[in-house]
Amino acid sequence: MTLQQLEYAIAIGKTGSFVMAADMCFVTQPTLSMQVKKLEDEIGITIFDRSRQPVAVTEAGRIFLEQARIVIREKNRLMEVLAAAKGEVSGTFRLGIIPTLAPYLVPLFLSRFVEKYPNVHLEIEEMTTASIIEQLRMETIDAGILATPLEEPQLHEMFLFNEPYVGYLSKKHSLWAKKQLRPEDIEVDDVWLLSDGHCMKNQVLQLCNRRKNNGTSSHFEYRSGSIETLKRMVESGEGMTILPWLAVPTLSQKQQESVRYFRSPEPVREISIVTHRSQLKKGIIDALHEEISHTIPKQIKRSVKQEVLPVE
Repeated sequence: MTLQQLEYAIAIGKTGSFVMAADMCFVTQPTLSMQVKKLEDEIGITIFDRSRQPVAVTEAGRIFLEQARIVIREKNRLMEVLAAAKGEVSGTFRLGIIPTLAPYLVPLFLSRFVEKYPNVHLEIEEMTTASIIEQLRMETIDAGILATPLEEPQLHEMFLFNEPYVGYLSKKHSLWAKKQLRPEDIEVDDVWLLSDGHCMKNQVLQLCNRRKNNGTSSHFEYRSGSIETLKRMVESGEGMTILPWLAVPTLSQKQQESVRYFRSPEPVREISIVTHRSQLKKGIIDALHEEISHTIPKQIKRSVKQEVLPVE
């Protein structure tokens, strides 16, 4: 039994496919299949039911893979300890970021991070909160950047910043003349919302719950997975939406005329780096935390009274 064979088996368990696992491990599919078959012959159990598509993990295989992940995690921990002893920050680091944050946050820190830590291969993927949590539990990603608190006992949260929410209004909107908004001003049925699966949608509903309209609703509903699409709906002359503060600097001067800030205490979402409790690759995590904290605009760091909205 080799560590490489364990990594191959773990990759198949993650992807449900020998072909995709081979791509992930940068080997040919016949090589991966042969090594996993050798592993099964040696331990005397069938890890995968190859008659099903996607490939299914057997019950004995599930138990084996749980222990295999522990072995590989401890191997990675050993490599991290050795790298730290040599003063190195290096290796592959897999990072998930929620889609309502990634387009605005990643451009702020990425260039500086890559330049400062050339030996780190950073793999970034946009994921929903649920997907990040699941992959952190399985330790198939190293960290996530998302809205917290999550109250997940397996996970560790490192606070980054509180990001305020702002209103984005059509010129036809009844609140257009207001200089500042209050949550009590907003009718939830008048707000363009993100689709299910985005934690920001739940936070916006929390923000609007004081004025939920139980009467007649609009003629149609439109929910999107993209903040950019919601902005376009408002700019077409309909309703309003809620934007995270980091989206504001990306707006043109004309678009910023549609932005309305909230009165104090302004509603915010708490943003953190979240990892598994095992905290592998701590050197990279600390470096990432430092670089993001350094590049966050001063306006977000200002000390004002704020109301942190719950994630769910």
